[in-house]
Parts: sequence; structure tokens; C-alpha cells
Amino acid sequence: MGVVIATLCFFTWPSLLREHVDTLYILVVVIAATRGGTAPAVATCLLSLLCWRLLVMPAGQLPLSYRQAMVSVPIFLVVAVLTGQVAAGGRRRALEAQARERETKVLYELGLALAQEADVSRFLELLATRASQLTHIEHCSFWQPGPWRRRAGMGSESVPTWPSELASQPVPVGDAVAYPLRVEDRAMGLMWIRPAALSEAESRLLSAIANHAALALSREELDLAASQARASLEAERLKSSLLASVTHDLRTPLASIKACATSLASEDVSWEDKTRRALLSSVIKNADRLDTFVGNLLDVSRLEAGAWRPIRESFPLLEILASVLGRLSDPQAARVVVDVPDDLPLVNVDGLQMEQILWNLLENALKYSPPDSSVELRARVEDGTLHMTVRDHGPGVPSGQEELIFQKFYRARQEGGPPGLGIGLSICQFAVHAHGGRIWVHHAPDGGAVFEFELPA
Repeated sequence: MGVVIATLCFFTWPSLLREHVDTLYILVVVIAATRGGTAPAVATCLLSLLCWRLLVMPAGQLPLSYRQAMVSVPIFLVVAVLTGQVAAGGRRRALEAQARERETKVLYELGLALAQEADVSRFLELLATRASQLTHIEHCSFWQPGPWRRRAGMGSESVPTWPSELASQPVPVGDAVAYPLRVEDRAMGLMWIRPAALSEAESRLLSAIANHAALALSREELDLAASQARASLEAERLKSSLLASVTHDLRTPLASIKACATSLASEDVSWEDKTRRALLSSVIKNADRLDTFVGNLLDVSRLEAGAWRPIRESFPLLEILASVLGRLSDPQAARVVVDVPDDLPLVNVDGLQMEQILWNLLENALKYSPPDSSVELRARVEDGTLHMTVRDHGPGVPSGQEELIFQKFYRARQEGGPPGLGIGLSICQFAVHAHGGRIWVHHAPDGGAVFEFELPA
């Protein structure tokens, strides 16, 4: 089309273009070379020469001899070839620059996604999606060794044929390519690509995507190692704290028992009956305290292991309450205000576990409230659910620790609090959950803590 237009221009304005027709054809050749490369440039050159020879020269429009024209032909061809090669090279470099700019933009976006996405599997899915969008691949999946497992991907779910070893470079395997996922000298897995026929730019982009996947898997491994290290340190800290707490709480009554027994065994002192009874009472009291500590430890261990499962029977709740109150001292029992309807139906619970729940809650309430204050115990059965409340008038549970106090060996941070192992409430929670119920604590409007639990009765 350019040659035809140039020839028509020559015949339209012969006086103007008579001495510049060769330049006009060269311009057409340069345009063809720029837009199409060497082959279109040579074809345009030959067509220009043909028009020049068959149309322009016979018309007598050129002040050139035949010999001069023939000298211009090879020059014309050389110009066409060189111009085509230069234009093709420039266009190729421009396309490569555009491809690298696109790759840089994609890798920048993937780098941001790697920094922001905490879930490695979702990030690998993103990589597989981007790989399919930017190349002509049909399948992209990520696999980890030991044994091989698929982490993410798109396309066929068929299990790949594994290469003999994970090399440092992409390995062709049949109609697919296995890209190694390596960080330094460690193999994190592979990226499975199908089909294997890829351009240089696609292969370079997929290698970069494989590097991002390797970094993501490596970060996941490091995060797991860091989490395990933190868990190990926390376990050591908890073990040390537990050992110190148990040692202190067990040695205190032991020291008192030993002191009283040593005093009673002394032959140098003649003890009065009243003093002797007081010392014996202290021994019994501290022995009971030790027995409670050890019993709680055994109870929580059995509940955690599932060895103390509730054996449900129908019990009168007042009978269970009478047993719990009978274990309290007279001054303590006098402080408990019981509000239970006389017509309360039988409750289907494990009697021993129910007694242990109420004992721990009442003991906790009496221990953390002023000696002259009351502790209120209420019970109701509604819609087949037993609802019980133990309310004290003490300082209450520190804000933010309502859930923590039910954890094993956790004690609320209170200055000058009474001694204990911090497992009574944990036993309550285990036993209530074993019955299919729930337990919680909240603050009373006028002060104090309110412990409530529900059981299917």
C-alpha cells in the first residue's frame, strides 16, 4: 500500500517529486521496516524497484541513465535490509523492556503479598493463579517432600512424576517441568508446570515465582520453629512456676505439722491439755490441707486424662448440698446462705463430681471474702437445665482475668491473697464440661464475684 501511494504521489506531482522519487521509496521502506522488520522491508524494497522500473522510468520522468539506476538497486536493497534489522532489533528490545517491566511489577506485587499474607497456602494459591494469568500454562501446583504432599495449585489434580532428585535448575519431566523450590542449599519442594514448552520470558517469570514460593515455605518453617521455641520456653517457665508454687504450698503445711509434732514429742516440756489439743488440732488441720492439695492434683489429672468420667444418677440436690456444708467448719457453714426451692426436682448428675464442684466454689468464695460476710448459694431448674450460682462479697475477679482463672495453676493477681495451687476452679470447669454444661464468672453490681454454672439436669 505504501508503494502504491508513493507511486501515485509521483504521478500527481511529477515536477515536485521528480528528483526525490528514490527518497520517497526509501521512506516507504523505512516505515515498512519499522513496523514489520527485515522481511517486510525487503519485500517493500523489491516492489518499489519494480514500480520504479516498470512505471516511473518508462514514463521518462527520471533524469537518470539506466546504468545509474542499476547502481542504485543494490544500495536500495542494502538500505532496506539494514533498516529492517535495526528496526527489528529496536522493536525486540522494546518488547523485552516491556516484558521485564511487567515482570518487575508482578514480582513487586508478589513481594508485597508475601509480606502481608500470613497464610502460606493462600499465598501459594495466589502464585499459581498469577502464573496461569501471565503464561500459557495449563497446570501449576506446589508440592513439599517427606512424604510428598500438595500444598496448593490449579489445574489437574494428578500426582506428578517426580524427578530423581531436586536439582538447582528446572528439570523437564515428560510433558511437564519441575521447578525446584530452594532456599540456599535446602530443598523446600517443587513447582510442577505443564506444558513444558515455554518461552524464555515465561521460564524466567516462573523461576521468579518459584523463588517466591520457596521463600514463603521457608518463612513458614521458621515461624513454626519460632513458635515451638516460644512454646518450649513457656512450658519451662510454667514448669518452674508450678514447681515453685507446689513446693511452697506443700512445704508450708508440712513445716507446721513438723513443728507441732516436734513440740509434742519434746520430753523437756510438760504441755497442758489445752495447748496439746491446740497443737494436735494444727497438725490435723494442716494434714487436711495437704490432703486437699494432693486430692486436687489427682482430680485434675484424672479429669484431663478422661479417667474420671461422670456416672450420672438421680440425686436430690439438697442431699448433695448437705454433704458439702457438712465438710465446712461451723463458722464457715454459718456464713453460707442457701436458696434452694423445696420442690426442686431430682438432678441427673455424678454425685461425687457435683459435690466437688460445689465444695471448690464455696471454699473459694469463703477464702476470698471477708470473715464476717455471707456467701450466697442459689439453685434453680428451668427447662431441664440446672442453674446454680455462688456469690461472695469479696474483691471480685480482676478485670480481664475472667477466663484465665479457670486455667490450671492460674491464680488471680491480688496482693496478699490466700495460699493455694490455683486448680480448684480448673477442676470445676473440667467437671462441668464433662457433664455437658458451662461455667463462667462475672462481677456483682455491688461488689464481689458471681460464679454461675449450668448443667443439663
